[in-house]
Amino acid sequence: MLLQHSVGSLQNLEALAEIHKLGELGNHAGPVEPSAGLSMGGSSDGCADGRPAVKTTRCDSTTAAMAFLSTLKFSIDDIDGDAASLEDCLGKGRCPGCSKWARLYCPHCVRSVVPIPEPLHLGLQVLIFRHPKEAAAKSSATPLPLLSPDVQVSEWRPPCGSQDLLFLQSPGTWLVYPSESAVDVSHVKWEEVQRIVLVDSRWKHARTGLSGKASQISGIFDFVVFFCFQAQAILEDEELKLRALPAMKFGPESSAPSRFWRSATERLADVQGLLSTAECLHRILKARSLGPGLGDTSQRLDDLLFFFALRLRLVIQEYAEDPDRCCPWCTEAERRKCVHEGNERKRQEALDCQEG
Repeated sequence: MLLQHSVGSLQNLEALAEIHKLGELGNHAGPVEPSAGLSMGGSSDGCADGRPAVKTTRCDSTTAAMAFLSTLKFSIDDIDGDAASLEDCLGKGRCPGCSKWARLYCPHCVRSVVPIPEPLHLGLQVLIFRHPKEAAAKSSATPLPLLSPDVQVSEWRPPCGSQDLLFLQSPGTWLVYPSESAVDVSHVKWEEVQRIVLVDSRWKHARTGLSGKASQISGIFDFVVFFCFQAQAILEDEELKLRALPAMKFGPESSAPSRFWRSATERLADVQGLLSTAECLHRILKARSLGPGLGDTSQRLDDLLFFFALRLRLVIQEYAEDPDRCCPWCTEAERRKCVHEGNERKRQEALDCQEG
């Protein structure tokens, strides 16, 4: 039986256990109300494992992230009719493939160690090229095939495989990339789209031709997708010919802030619309669900963020338990700023030595 769950509403910023709730998993005859909850933590007196409830810093970024989590709705199978706490999902389990311990899923075998929703059929095919230097364990794209059989993640290593080339050469294939000619996702004729291509890459894997000139990019890339923006090596692959594909992007009409915990570099702080791969695919399909003639295709799309939401909850909890840190966004932004300033000092010292 397929049950409907929702992340509960934001109620008390003083206790992490009361901030975020998912509907309670039980033997229900139908959908449960959004207020019902599979607890993301414990009660205000403590967590499910006996630990005291942690206090969260009153940080705008954390508040916004928890509010975002409260809007998500997930579907998940009833597990033998037994109630289950989400705390069980957040612990480590053994991978059914390699038997190694993993949290949420094994990034190497791409096998889940927690109960997951029924496979989601998207109505189109998705191919994600991942840069080889993008660690599978850190990429939000890695577990997406577990949630939908229509998603394929392929590591980019030239020469390209024949199956990927066939995918790219098929009619109705679109690239998600903010080129000058790209169409805003809200204006795409979705009845013509059968396949979409995404590129998964970290910021530092970019070619300097784009990443070092944020001020010149702002007119075109204000709402750029984070991983596509930094994947020039893949985009310039002469065999793939990705630039020849029709492209779509997130423009002012479809932009929204990211809740990804890996922030942009300090030098690119002015670039807006940075998204993780999972968020991007979710928002693309949300936009598609609003297209005419497709019917209501928005049901269960939040399931694509199932692992993203669990990981985000874990990250927030980890920071909340450390009194010396605020939140992942503030901490990472400050760390990257210090790294950038240190690099600038080294460059300046090197120049001074050359001049001396």
